[in-house]
Order: sequence, then C-alpha cells, then structure tokens
Amino acid sequence: MRRLCLLAGLAVFLILPVNAQDQNIINGNKLESWYTYWGLGYGTSQYPDAMQKALDAFEEIDGVTRTEIAVDMFGFYFPVNGHHTAVGFVIDGVADAFDYDGETVQFNQYIYAASAMHFFNETVGKGFFVRGDLGFAYLNVESTIDNFSATSDSGIGLLIGGGYGFNLGAGTRCMLNLNYSYRGVEGDTYTALGITAGFMF
Repeated sequence: MRRLCLLAGLAVFLILPVNAQDQNIINGNKLESWYTYWGLGYGTSQYPDAMQKALDAFEEIDGVTRTEIAVDMFGFYFPVNGHHTAVGFVIDGVADAFDYDGETVQFNQYIYAASAMHFFNETVGKGFFVRGDLGFAYLNVESTIDNFSATSDSGIGLLIGGGYGFNLGAGTRCMLNLNYSYRGVEGDTYTALGITAGFMF
C-alpha cells in the first residue's frame, strides 16, 4: 500500500508540470507573461519640401552614398485580451545617413511610444496583426563634420502598420512589418515607411 501511494504521488508530481506547461502553449505558440521586441529593416523618409529637395540634390552628387534603415528598440509588451493583444512601450526609429568622401551626415527620427499589437486569429506573436503607436517624436542630426550634433524639441509621433508573425520555436517569434510613421516636430512634418523583421521573445 505504501508503495502504491508513493507511485501515485510520483505520477502526480510528474504529470502536473506537464499539464501546466501545455496550458502555456497554444497552436505551438508559447505564451509569456511579458515580451520584449526588437526589429530592423529598411526605412525611407520624407522631409519638409525645402529639406527634401536639398537632400535629393545632395544624393545626386557623384560619390555620395545613402543608407536608410528602420528600427524598433527596447520594446516591452504585456498580453491582454486572452493573449490576442499586446500593449506596452517601444522606440520607433528611422535613420537616414549620407556619406561623402569619408564625412557623414545622419538624420535620425524617433518616437518614444505607447504601443499596441492585435493578432486576429492567433495569440501574441503569431499570425496576422495590426499595430498602432503613439508618443513623443524627436529629430536628431549628427555629423562627423566638426562633430556636430543637435536634437529637436519634442513633438507628436504616431505609427500605424501591420504584418504577419511566425513562431520560430523556443518562445521566439519573427514578425514581418509594414509600417507608416508620422512625426510632427517644431511645426514641420516628417514621415517614413518602414519594412522590418522584428523578433519577439
């Protein structure tokens, strides 16, 4: 009898963790109590008219190279709505760098944003989703010429977009994004279109 009780206790001890683990996995997607998010890709910026014309002309000069990227940094999200929605904080960024004869000028646009992602048919990080961010926008200019650096006053920034998420296993997801962002800074309008691959885990 003692041996039977011991075996029954051992079975319960082994089965309960398995059942608890299974409850945290839906359709192969591991559910977390919170998520971190980072993304990188291509971003193309649009500037106020006079600035846009000057940069377009500068890009046409022989020897000038231009590099444009979009990033999502320091994203932290928490699941709500039965793990179909994630809300949190993220920094959206677009960098636009010009290089000529070893000297660089780089324009950086940021939004320090409250963010939400909603997944239509799956849980957080998997399937089709839409995204919306709203927060404080900044424009920063950096140059190797005289080590120049300047940052604007804060403005209003928003981002709308969407995409599709894939489960890569071990609690890691890859999310393909197409995003449009707006930044209103010091009376001027700056916009960007970004195509990024983000990783949520």
